[in-house]
Amino acid sequence: MDDRLGFHLTGGRGPDLAPPDRLKPALFARFHDLTRLRYDFPLVLVSDGSVRSLSEIVDAALGEASDRIRRDALRAERRVRALLAQGGSRGSAGDLSDHWERSGGTVPLGVDGELAECDAALPLRLAAHLWRSVRERKVRALRATSEALAARLMDLIRADLLRSEEGRRPAALRAGVGVPHQWLFDFEAMAGLLRAPSGASALG
Repeated sequence: MDDRLGFHLTGGRGPDLAPPDRLKPALFARFHDLTRLRYDFPLVLVSDGSVRSLSEIVDAALGEASDRIRRDALRAERRVRALLAQGGSRGSAGDLSDHWERSGGTVPLGVDGELAECDAALPLRLAAHLWRSVRERKVRALRATSEALAARLMDLIRADLLRSEEGRRPAALRAGVGVPHQWLFDFEAMAGLLRAPSGASALG
């Protein structure tokens, strides 16, 4: 029996029936170019520490846009994927805003960040992005705590100065009153009244 007929009837492959070269299953023909499909990649590593997909960002930016604007935006989205595929994704793939402008996108996305394709470098880049986000949150929290402590310390220093003899001298009392109202007070008399309860500074 002819090998091709045998393969057609039985599914068995004879020794003389070699597999054809460079052919793909017909059902997968429309998927051979991934840049024409909408899927989760590339990812966008947003500066606020979040990770979003390009399709999600485009959909959020379109909102209730007209069909013409939506078609143009989806066409620009495909061009972004095509640019990444042509240039490769070794290391940094560049920022979304740059690729969006090069692709002719006119809809403001409102989000920017580093593009990340699905490749061998993605796990390391994703982990580094998340680690930087956590580190920056900790730095912001530490800065807020430090500034609050510094403000409390300044309040203590100011209060200590005001109760000391130096803080109750006429010049210091005058400096503590707004310029428009300084003429209303006799700071020499005020210093005399406050001199008795004054004491030495409690702080070094």
